[in-house]
Amino acid sequence: SCGIKQGAHESNTIPFSIDTVLINSKDQLIMASSNIFLSGLSEDCSILYNYDSKNSEIEVINLNSLELQRKIKIDRDGPNGVGTVFWFGVPNDSLFMFFNLSRIEFLDQTGSKKTSHKLSK
Repeated sequence: SCGIKQGAHESNTIPFSIDTVLINSKDQLIMASSNIFLSGLSEDCSILYNYDSKNSEIEVINLNSLELQRKIKIDRDGPNGVGTVFWFGVPNDSLFMFFNLSRIEFLDQTGSKKTSHKLSK
């Protein structure tokens, strides 16, 4: 029949794992543990790019050596400004995407704006 046989045990376990890593921040404060939706990976998944919206900079973290490589300062205002960022993406290793309420801003690895697209209503 469709029932559990006597002596059999029903198992409701789901396998999972949690990875926690310690990053050598080289005596700098990094915000990689918060707002992970403001992060992206390099094409080979060896670099984590984390946008720290509080300080308006991208933390470049090498996931193989587990250390902060550098920080890239991003302008909030001005010709290279990204405004208030609600989502951040890394479409390839040379370009960053910043989504705010009205635009998508594309910046290169130096923080210089390459292009900008207005969002439709």
